[in-house]
Amino acid sequence: AGVYPGNLSSPLAKWFGFQYSNSAYAQKMAFIISNGSNYPYGKTTVSMPQDEWFHFVGVFDGSGAADADRCKMWVNGTQDTLVFPGNSIPTATYAYGSSDWPLWLGSSGYNTNPPTAAPFLGEMDEVAIWTNTALDSTMVNAIKDQGGSDTPGDLKNLSGVATPTHYWRLGDKGTFADGEWTFPDQVGSRNITTVNMEE
Repeated sequence: AGVYPGNLSSPLAKWFGFQYSNSAYAQKMAFIISNGSNYPYGKTTVSMPQDEWFHFVGVFDGSGAADADRCKMWVNGTQDTLVFPGNSIPTATYAYGSSDWPLWLGSSGYNTNPPTAAPFLGEMDEVAIWTNTALDSTMVNAIKDQGGSDTPGDLKNLSGVATPTHYWRLGDKGTFADGEWTFPDQVGSRNITTVNMEE
């Protein structure tokens, strides 16, 4: 995903997702992987200042032996050494997009449906999800080079990279009707509809 951070503590998603905070995380990105009873996370050591575009990828692999094997993150194509405060990263988590825990982009969805608190005050583009695919550095850089914010391309047909399970262009392919935006899933069937957005 390409991310352009704003100026407040702003979850991108909850339960299995990313959270950026200008204050609490000192302009770092956290990859939160919850098993339902707690919220362990890995946090980047590299900063992501406001008002700049960044490309980041998070990989969760529950078969890993240690936290650093189960939770990985790349910022602008470079794998970062994450810090793991608190509880250990679980070996399993909730399935994204299930009826119990829907997928939310740009806000915290754990307490209300639709979410109303802690919106992400920034921009996102080229969001994709791979399931059952442990992306490595070569794959991550292929994704970044093709889907970068300067010249976004098609992530569906990358050489050496599996087709994502879900993929939203966000910056284009959207339609505006009845006061909300809808962005089609370019691969699967989970279209995204905004809540309380403006044209």
